[in-house]
Amino acid sequence: MQIAPTRTAEGAHRIAVLVAVIVLAIGFGFLRLRGMVPVAGAAGAWLFTLLLLWPSPAPRARLPKGISRAEYGALRRTLGEGIAAIEAVGHGLPRHARKPIAGLADGLRRIDRHLRRNPAHIGPTRVLIRHRLAEIVAAVEGYATLTRHDLPEHRARLAAVRAHLAALRDGLTQIERACLENDLTALEIGVEVLRDQIERRPRG
Repeated sequence: MQIAPTRTAEGAHRIAVLVAVIVLAIGFGFLRLRGMVPVAGAAGAWLFTLLLLWPSPAPRARLPKGISRAEYGALRRTLGEGIAAIEAVGHGLPRHARKPIAGLADGLRRIDRHLRRNPAHIGPTRVLIRHRLAEIVAAVEGYATLTRHDLPEHRARLAAVRAHLAALRDGLTQIERACLENDLTALEIGVEVLRDQIERRPRG
């Protein structure tokens, strides 16, 4: 998906180039009046080269069709709240037990950071934020409960839950990779894979 610069960015770039051209013209005329034609020519060539090398404005993604700026903001806030909830669960656990939770929070934070830079990917990740994020938080809370009790009869289940959280972390990594590669098909597949991983949570 190609992302075009916004009109605001294009306008600012054109104004900057226009100002540079005006300054070039005034400076060239001043040096020519002073009889410094070679210097004026050299300065003109240098500024002209600078204009050619002046980078265009960085592209800024537009929101996908059907998603308003308000909905985009609400989804980002929901994601931020989910990350905060996961981190809050981890704060009450022993240091050695926080790693699975930290991995999930970090994976979600990287996705959120990407969505801030590239809002065009909010569409495929909307299902993750609206429907799967709460399930990830619930899985983390279940892990925390088992860890706090630390009973011998719970250790097999705790190992299964820890493996489940690792699978969710890998799923988030797959989604992030699809975002970075700007591959919408892989992004949609990644969200579906994560859904399947969530549904395979340990029972009992």
